[in-house]
Amino acid sequence: MCLLLLITLSLLAQLVVGGPSGIPREACDTLIPGRGVDQKVLPHMFQFNLMRQTENGTLEKVVTYIPGEIYTGRFYANDTKSSNIFCKGFIIVAKYKNKLMNIVDAGFLKPGPGARYNLSNCYPPNAGIMHIDYEKKSTILFRWRAPPASAGNINFRFTCEQHEDFFFANKDGATLKPDPSASVEDSLVTVPPEGFTTVNSSIPKSSCGISLLILLTLVAVMWF
Repeated sequence: MCLLLLITLSLLAQLVVGGPSGIPREACDTLIPGRGVDQKVLPHMFQFNLMRQTENGTLEKVVTYIPGEIYTGRFYANDTKSSNIFCKGFIIVAKYKNKLMNIVDAGFLKPGPGARYNLSNCYPPNAGIMHIDYEKKSTILFRWRAPPASAGNINFRFTCEQHEDFFFANKDGATLKPDPSASVEDSLVTVPPEGFTTVNSSIPKSSCGISLLILLTLVAVMWF
């Protein structure tokens, strides 16, 4: 009974964070929100770049990555002064081999104070970033750490939601290839599957009430 309640509350928590504060976890692969109609053609009003800092402090666009390096990503409107080019909600993910990037010590970095996004509801969380409010956004800046070269090509994809019933889903942002100078022999260490544990998974009865209390508090905070 305790396990059933835990599962129910976990699912409820995921549903609560959908909409204005993110998208449901089940949308992480398709990048399609649970509402509205997808606009199949993305107008040429958005740009998506990955950049690195040069020796003189400027940023330059890159098409390759060096393992372990941190890059600055920029998703922005061509005309930031236009009131008609914006995203209210969004999600950006990095994929390799057609799946969410789940490589240890790589991926999106947690934003600093004042950012208008956070790590995603996906698994692992640093596989993507998503909005935390439903205000208009014309520019989104983020940081991303590159994986070992053996990961191969990394494809960034995004969804931009302009209104509750109007969005552009699962669009191609950019693709980075391993830099020719990088060794492809480095081994990949991936994040264990969600829910995987080597510890005895039984839940002591004494911890059930505490776990339920924590989950209820989490749901209450998200709801209000």
